[in-house]
Amino acid sequence: MEPAWLDRLVLELPDAVVVADGQGNLIWGNPAAERIFGMANSDIVGTSALELLHPEDLELALASLASVRGKNIGSPIEIRVKTPTGWKLVELIGANLIGKPPIDGLVWCVRDLTERRRWEVATNDIERFRSLVHNSANILLLLDRGGTVDSVSAAITRMLGHDQSLVEGHPLEDLVVPADRPAFQSALASALEDRRAVQGPIVVEVDLRRRDGGVPVPCELSIINLLDDPTVNGLVVSAHNITQLRSTRDALERLATRDPLTGLPNRKLILDRIEQMQTRGRRSGHDGAVLFIDLDRFKDVNDSLGHRVGDDVLRQVAIRFQGALRESDSIGRLGGDEFVVLVDGSGARNAEAAAHRLLDSLTLPFEVHSAARPQLTMSASIGIVSGAYASAEDLLMDADVALYEAKATGRNRAVRFQPHMRGEFRIRIELERDLRLALEAGEFFLVYQPVVQLDDGALQSMEALLRWRRPSGVVVAPDAFIPALEESGLIVEVGAFVLKEACRQTRRWRDAGLSTSVSVNVSPRQFETDTLVDEVRGALRDSELDPTSLILEMTETTLMRDSHESALRLRALKDLGIRLAIDDFGTGYSSLAYLQQFPVDILKIDRTFLVGAPQVGPSAALVHALIELGNALGLKTVAEGIETVEQLVCLKREGCDAGQGFYFSRPLEAADAERFLATAADPALAAEPVAVTN
Repeated sequence: MEPAWLDRLVLELPDAVVVADGQGNLIWGNPAAERIFGMANSDIVGTSALELLHPEDLELALASLASVRGKNIGSPIEIRVKTPTGWKLVELIGANLIGKPPIDGLVWCVRDLTERRRWEVATNDIERFRSLVHNSANILLLLDRGGTVDSVSAAITRMLGHDQSLVEGHPLEDLVVPADRPAFQSALASALEDRRAVQGPIVVEVDLRRRDGGVPVPCELSIINLLDDPTVNGLVVSAHNITQLRSTRDALERLATRDPLTGLPNRKLILDRIEQMQTRGRRSGHDGAVLFIDLDRFKDVNDSLGHRVGDDVLRQVAIRFQGALRESDSIGRLGGDEFVVLVDGSGARNAEAAAHRLLDSLTLPFEVHSAARPQLTMSASIGIVSGAYASAEDLLMDADVALYEAKATGRNRAVRFQPHMRGEFRIRIELERDLRLALEAGEFFLVYQPVVQLDDGALQSMEALLRWRRPSGVVVAPDAFIPALEESGLIVEVGAFVLKEACRQTRRWRDAGLSTSVSVNVSPRQFETDTLVDEVRGALRDSELDPTSLILEMTETTLMRDSHESALRLRALKDLGIRLAIDDFGTGYSSLAYLQQFPVDILKIDRTFLVGAPQVGPSAALVHALIELGNALGLKTVAEGIETVEQLVCLKREGCDAGQGFYFSRPLEAADAERFLATAADPALAAEPVAVTN
C-alpha cells in the first residue's frame, strides 16, 4: 500500500515535482508541472531545465545546481520560468538522489509564487504603496499590452478631473489630444518592442484632455515595459505635469530667438528666416525682398531723453511696423534701432510699397513719458535688397549699403540696392574712418570770415568756419566732409572743438587789443544734445571770454524739428548772456509765429537770394520782406554771400545791417584774420570795405 499511496501523493501535489539527470535535463514531471509550465509532460521530458529559465536568472540557477550536486538538499531559490502566457515566479528546492534507485537523479520541487507575491505586495506593503500612489503628484497608470488602462492613481482626478473608475477599462489614448496621438502611439509601440526594458523608460510629451474641456495639460509620459515581470505583467506609465517646465523652456527659447524689448524675432531668428526665404526662392524662382530699416537720429533720443524713453519709442515703432505689414510678411529687430522686414515670394516686387507703408506709419507723433518732451516725431531710412545670395549675412551687407545710401541722400526714404553703391559705401566708410583719425590727430582747424557793418564798413564780428587739412597738406572743402561728420555723429565732438577753439582765439585777439565777437555754427545733432548748454558754459569759462562776444548760429530747419524743445534750449543758452542767430534764413519755414517764440538776436539771409541781380525779381522782393521782418521784430539782419558792389548797394538801400562775403574777404586762417582785424581797427583803413580777391 505504501508505494501506491506515495504515487498518489506525488501525482496530486499542488507543487510541481520534476526529475532531472546530473546535467539538468528533465526526465519526468508530475501533473502539477504541466499546470505550472503550461506544457505537457511529453514536452517537458528531454528539455534542459536551463532553457525554461529567464536569462537574468541563469547564473543563480547554475550556482544552485552545483550546490545540489554537492549535498543532499539544496537551498530554496526564487527564479522566473517561461510559460506560454508569460513569465512566472517560482520557488525551487532541489534534492540530490543521484545513485539512489529507482530515482537516480536530481529531484526539484517547484512552487508557483506569482499569486503569493502579488498577495504579499497587496497585504504586507499595501498601506505604504497606497499612500505613495495616492499622494504622488504624477499620474500612475498600469496598461495592458493594448494600451488599455488596468488601474490608475488618484492624481488623475486632481490633475485632469477624471474619475478613476471611468478611466479604467478605456485606452489611455482617449485622454490624449488628437494632435499628439501619433506621437503617443509611436512611443507605445517602442515600449512594447523593448520587452526587457533595456532602453529604460520610453518618454513622450503629449497634452492630456481635461474632463471639463478646459485647456489641455502638457504632460511627459514615461512608459516602461514590465510585461515580463509576473508581479506587474503590464506597461507602467507615469504622467508628469510639465506646464511649468514647458513655460520655462518656452521662455528660454524666446530669450534665444526673440528680442526681449519688442518681442520680435531677434538677429539669430531673422537670419534663419532669411535663409529659409532664399531656399524657397531658389525653388520657386521668387527670391523675396529684405528691407533693412534704421530710425533716423535715434541716438539723439537716447542721449537727450534717456534710454527709458528710447525703449518706449522702439516698442511703439515695432507695433506700428507690424500694423503696416501684410500677414505674409515678417519683421525682426537686429538690435538698437535696426529692424528687418522680409517680403516673401512674388510680393518682393511690391517691396517699395511696403517700405512706404512703414515710413507712413511713423508720421504721427509718438507719445512718450517725458515731462520735458511728451511727444516725439520720428522717421526712418530703408535699404531694399532682393535676389539670390550665398548667405543671409551677405544679403544684409548689401541691404546695409542701400540703407546708408538712403541716409546719405536725405533720410526718411527707401532706396533699392544697386551694385555700384558698394564702391560708394566703401568710400563713405573710409571717409568716416579718416575723419575719426583726423579728430584724434588734430587735423581740423578754423578759418574766420569777417562780418561787416554795411553802413560804415566797421567790422562787426568773425564767423568761425571748420576746415580739414590732411597730412599731405591738402585742405578739404567743408562740403566734402561735413555731411559725413553729421551722419556719423562725429559732428558733436568736432562741434565742441570748434566752440572751444573759437572762444580761445577770440579771447587771444581781445587780449591783443583787437576787439571783436565770434559766431559759431551749431549743427542739428549738436543742438539736440543735452550737453550743448554745458559745453558753451565750459568754453566761455575756460577761455574767460565775455559771453556777449559769442554768437551761436542755428538753421531754422534745425529749430523747427521740435519748436517747443528748441525754444527751451534757446532760452537756456540766452541765459548764459550770449547772442543767437538764425542761419540761412528764408530757406525753411520763415514763420513769424515761431520767430516770436525764439529769443534770437540776428537773422542771417541766405546767399541764394543774392545770386544774379538782386535789385529786381522775386529774390529782391523776398530780401526786402526778410529785412522788413527783422526790423519789425527788432532783430539785426546779416546778408551772406555778398560778392559785388551792386549787391552791397542794394542791401544798404533796403536797410540791411551787416553782411559777409568775398566782396569783403574770403575766410582767413587765424594769423591772416588777426592782420585783417588790425587793419579794421585803424580808422584810416577801415573807412570803406576792402575787397579781397585772393
